[in-house]
Amino acid sequence: MKNKKHINFTLLGLSFLFIFNPNINIIDFLPDFIGYVLLCVALTPLGDINESIAEAGESFKKMIFIDAAKLLALMWVFGLSVSSEYNSSLMLWSFVFGVLELIFLVPAYCKLFKGLSELGFFYENTSIIMAKGTQKKNRTDKLRNFTLIFVALKSVMSFLPELSDLTSTEYYENSGMTNLYQFIDVMRLMAFVPVLVVGIVWLIRIIFYFKGIANDSIFVDKINEIYEERICPKKGIFAKRNIALSMTVLIAAFVLSFDFRIENVNIIPDFLCAVLIFVFFAIISKKTPINKKLFIPLSVAYFISSIAASFFEHYFFKDYYYGAVYRDTGAYRAYYSWVAAVIISVVIFFAMCVVIIKTLSSVIDIHTGYTVVQQSENYEMQAKIAEGTKKELKKTLIFCFAASAAYAVGDICYVLLAKDYGFMLLVSFICAAVFVGSFIKAYFDIYEGVSTKYMLE
Repeated sequence: MKNKKHINFTLLGLSFLFIFNPNINIIDFLPDFIGYVLLCVALTPLGDINESIAEAGESFKKMIFIDAAKLLALMWVFGLSVSSEYNSSLMLWSFVFGVLELIFLVPAYCKLFKGLSELGFFYENTSIIMAKGTQKKNRTDKLRNFTLIFVALKSVMSFLPELSDLTSTEYYENSGMTNLYQFIDVMRLMAFVPVLVVGIVWLIRIIFYFKGIANDSIFVDKINEIYEERICPKKGIFAKRNIALSMTVLIAAFVLSFDFRIENVNIIPDFLCAVLIFVFFAIISKKTPINKKLFIPLSVAYFISSIAASFFEHYFFKDYYYGAVYRDTGAYRAYYSWVAAVIISVVIFFAMCVVIIKTLSSVIDIHTGYTVVQQSENYEMQAKIAEGTKKELKKTLIFCFAASAAYAVGDICYVLLAKDYGFMLLVSFICAAVFVGSFIKAYFDIYEGVSTKYMLE
């Protein structure tokens, strides 16, 4: 298999399309984490040849999870019923995420532009180091400073209007002071507009900056040449990267399989899990042989069955409730249609887990152990150690299989017994947590085994 050699500066610039937009408290209209994912993908090959950019990429990876956590915070906030808690929660989470963005993004952007400047000094270019006249700062330094201003402005303005909630307390009301929270919509607009204007200017500048680098053929050709000479011969780095990315997608898929219910309805549809599982197979197939005739039909079947299960669930709870199942014929039919759809979906999901576990077993066989040299005097002993390592890793997969079965049984028990035993949701959640935890452990164990095999490259 041929490794990707092209460093995509155009993708690097376009990734900021998802990052320039302002946030209203923790509401993000264009999810930043999508931009950070694209940014990390674009920075990965550059990070292979420059340490500063590699460090920046690690910080941006953390921002993917931090920004994605906003979705969980939103679910928690909108799940509250008391308005005072709702407003206070928005203020709290806006402050928390604003501070986290400053902590991680400021050094990340500093390292990114530092790395680009280093590459500009080392290799001939007309796009990175380019100061005009007597100006002391080149265009990279200027863009870095403007970026830091934008990051600070975006973070501060996202939570500054929410501080008005402090004036809605009983103390302020008794003291006769104005409750500023009554003007919250106006204040949010006043915070949104300047950030949007600065963000658009920043977006235009950064896109033209990276477009200029992409059009700098002398520099780009040299970088690609260095990448091909130094990095492409290292097969292990691509195997580790492929496994890390595919397993991250898989774990994200399993997290989305959790049933997060508001008023008995799951607000995270399982078809999102089905889509990500398909992406997992598509990624891992580049480095590990898989049976496409098996995983494609299963993925499609799970996608369709999960949509059907969501439809019947919504249909049942829209018109009925658990207590009506034994008193109304329509409720009885709607309920057991939902149960049947869930059972079919869960069985297909469990079958997919079995295929996933077999795929991970192939990963262990191909990419873990030790590189055994046949001419070595200790060849037999090294081969035994390598085989023993693989067996130990596969024991982890046995636990994954058991956790998958428990998760499937827990989901089926929930739809069958929740109407009579309310605690079944807790049981299902515990099974789900153990299930995801087992695959997280498998990921770390397998990745350590892969790193061991390729550590001498």
